[in-house]
Amino acid sequence: MVNPVLPLIAGQFEASKAQASWAVSGVALLLAIGVPLYGRMSDMFELKKLYRFAVAVLAAGSLVCALAPNLPDLVVGRMVQGVGMAAIPVLSVVTISKLVPPGKRGGAFGIITGSIGVGTAGGPIFGGAVGQLWGWPSLFWVTFVLSALIAVGAHFALPTVEPEPGAGQRKFDWIGGTLHGLAVGLLSFGVTLGERKGSARFSR
Repeated sequence: MVNPVLPLIAGQFEASKAQASWAVSGVALLLAIGVPLYGRMSDMFELKKLYRFAVAVLAAGSLVCALAPNLPDLVVGRMVQGVGMAAIPVLSVVTISKLVPPGKRGGAFGIITGSIGVGTAGGPIFGGAVGQLWGWPSLFWVTFVLSALIAVGAHFALPTVEPEPGAGQRKFDWIGGTLHGLAVGLLSFGVTLGERKGSARFSR
């Protein structure tokens, strides 16, 4: 939903399109790093607490974005959002795998896949319409309110799912996680930077 309002963001902060696009690229970087890390953490921590933490981080990032006075603060807020967003796809799959009986998982996965499709198709339309009517900060206010409601709802709706016995005693591979994050982050950064340079040459 942020892509359609990038020209508005660039205009307000007097930034180039390449600079404003970090509001999207920053999230992509954190998603690439965070998804596998959350998958590992779901084996070590109680699922409901981890999910609420991630949604709370998403809400905090949305608030930073909505109040951002400049582009760097907006990008930081978007990256905080990315830390929270990264948990949602992987924890959704983990939740279904642990709570839904095998014979009913196909339908549950279908609902999630359908929701992703609706969000992918409707997000740009929603972002463009709301951004034009009420300004781009309104998008992040909507995300903040929804994230706060989801965090509260998850507290009551999700059952407590403890990790497997002995899982809490496993050590997290910080070296491996750091190397993974650097590898994925630098690769994504290189691809993003290359795309920007290619677009700049093409526009000339």
